[in-house]
Amino acid sequence: TQPRQERSKRTHQLLLDAALGLFREHGIEATGVTEIAAAAGVAPATIYRRFGDKEGLVRAACEHFTQQGLALLAEIRVAAEQKAGNGSFISMLADAIQAVVLFSHSNLRVLQSLYIRALEDDFHARQLVSLRAAVMDMLKQYFMTRVSEIRHPEPSLALDFALRQSVAMLS
Repeated sequence: TQPRQERSKRTHQLLLDAALGLFREHGIEATGVTEIAAAAGVAPATIYRRFGDKEGLVRAACEHFTQQGLALLAEIRVAAEQKAGNGSFISMLADAIQAVVLFSHSNLRVLQSLYIRALEDDFHARQLVSLRAAVMDMLKQYFMTRVSEIRHPEPSLALDFALRQSVAMLS
């Protein structure tokens, strides 16, 4: 649950940001509650009081991570729509791939940890599926603005296939 008071909201955000920063650097499994608390400037008891345990914090951080990813996608989409008239389909493709690769690279340890957790936990699997679906949807909409350059009788189907193949190769 989200805190109501402004100070509590700031502490909540500090904890999520500290956790994600350490998860990006070391991975989820290698990061302890004490390290997260120290990075956020709070006592470890604060984490237990707010999230129950490390797993509660991991779940909240995972939701926050997914929201960050979706916000980044929204920014990319706005930039793409502004650029849509300028540049070729190939440059759009390169921009989109670059954004996805940079996001994946800068969050490699978090993604690896989440994929491992997703094998045993439906919560993490759902978070990753929703993020992947949003990426696919955004990329498809992004490229559908240039449907005339796709030159396939069913551009949506062609894009679906191409994106699935690209994501599989990147994964």
